[in-house]
Amino acid sequence: MDFKTLFKNERQAQQGKSAALLPGETFPMSWHSDFYERNVLFAGVFSLYCSHCIDLLPELVEAIRNHRIPFALITNGSVPENMEIAEHFKTAFPIASIEENEIYDLYKVIETPYFYKVHASGEVLKGFKIESGDDLASHWKEHIRLEVNG
Repeated sequence: MDFKTLFKNERQAQQGKSAALLPGETFPMSWHSDFYERNVLFAGVFSLYCSHCIDLLPELVEAIRNHRIPFALITNGSVPENMEIAEHFKTAFPIASIEENEIYDLYKVIETPYFYKVHASGEVLKGFKIESGDDLASHWKEHIRLEVNG
């Protein structure tokens, strides 16, 4: 089998999968309630094999700090790799390690990075993609606006 055929077969297999956890479904990982501010948490699912994920980290960390966004990062990195990320960026948010297959099997993420807004009850409120730290900040600001305006 040549490379193009192999790639095509993998792409077809991915297209057959349902993408993302839906609003109302239970998020597969529970966090201590003290991680929640305003009853929500934003969770990013990253693959350390994804160049866009790696490139996004510095501006994502900056947006999280600047806007005080309640956040957790979930990666396919090992515990030592995730500790290195936390030390390098001096993060205050938790970073969890999962297996590569769990990116889809648990979190239903076909393409990383992918983000979820999760209620403190563990219910998924929405899933979304971003291109920049400003995009995550916009989702946070939208949450605050909705919370204030009811």
